[in-house]
Amino acid sequence: MAPHFFTVVGFSPEKGVRIPVAFMRKYGGDIQKTVILKVPSGASWKVELVDEESGIRLEKGWKNFAEYYSIKRAHFLVFRYDGNSEFEVVIFDLTATEIEYPSMAQIEEEDDVSVEILENFPKNVQTSKPKGLRHSSRNKTKKLKLDKLKERGRSEGEQSCGGTDDEMHLQRTINDKDECYSYQRAKAFRSENPFVIVFIQPSYVSSSFNPSFPFTFAKNYLNFQSKKYCNISLGVEGREETWIAKCVIYKEPKRKARLRGDGWKEFVMDNSIKAGDACVFELVEINAFKIIIYPA
Repeated sequence: MAPHFFTVVGFSPEKGVRIPVAFMRKYGGDIQKTVILKVPSGASWKVELVDEESGIRLEKGWKNFAEYYSIKRAHFLVFRYDGNSEFEVVIFDLTATEIEYPSMAQIEEEDDVSVEILENFPKNVQTSKPKGLRHSSRNKTKKLKLDKLKERGRSEGEQSCGGTDDEMHLQRTINDKDECYSYQRAKAFRSENPFVIVFIQPSYVSSSFNPSFPFTFAKNYLNFQSKKYCNISLGVEGREETWIAKCVIYKEPKRKARLRGDGWKEFVMDNSIKAGDACVFELVEINAFKIIIYPA
C-alpha cells in the first residue's frame, strides 16, 4: 500500500504546506528537490521543496497549484506518495467534500477551440450604444486608456465555453451550446465596447466556482496589477451592487485565464446564475464589466 499523509491548510494557503517530519524521515530518502503533484483529473504540477528549520515545505510552484484549485484555509488535503518524487493530491473543501477538478481536456478545449475571436462586424450592422454602469470620477488617464481599448476592440467579441468531447466528462460539461437558446440570444449581442460571451458550465456555478475566461481577451483588455492577476468589477444593469472577482492568468501547463475569489461565487448566488446560461461580459470601464445574463 502506498504511503499517505494529510494536512489542513493554514492561514496563508499560497505560502505552501509542510510535509510531516515523520513522513520525510521514513520515505524521504528518494524524494528529490522537485516533486510532481498529480490530481485525480490527470493534471500534474511541478513544485520545489524548501528545507527549513521547522521541516520540509512545498513552496515554489505551490502558489499556482493552490490558486488553480481554489485551495483555501481549512481545506483538507490528502497526499499519496507513488514513488519517484510523485504525489497524488486529493482536495476536500470546507464542506468536507472532494472538489471537482478541471480536466486537462476541458482546459485545452476552452483555450484552443472554444475561444473564437469575431472579426469586426459589418458597417451596416447597427450597434447599440454602451449604456455602462454608473461611472465613478476616475482620472482621465484611465478613461483615455479605455478609449484606446475600445478603438482596438470596437465591435469585437469573444466566445468561451467549457465543453469537451471527452466521454469521461460529459456529465460535467454542456457540449451542445449551439443548440441552447441562451447562447443563440447572446450571440446576437452587439456593442461598441469590447465584450466576451461566457457559456456557463456546471463547474462555474458549483463546488469549485472556477469559470474559464478567454486568455487573449484578458491579456488585451484588462489592466493587471501584477503579472498574474487583476481585480475586476462585475455589475448587472438595474442593480446598484457590484461584485469584485479576481482574474488569474496561467502560463503552465497551458495558457489560460480563470475567475477566482468569493466575488464570483457571490455574483452567481445573488443573480441565480445556473449551468446553461450565457453571460455577456461587456467592458464598460477599466477592469469593470456590465454582465448581461441570458437564462437557459
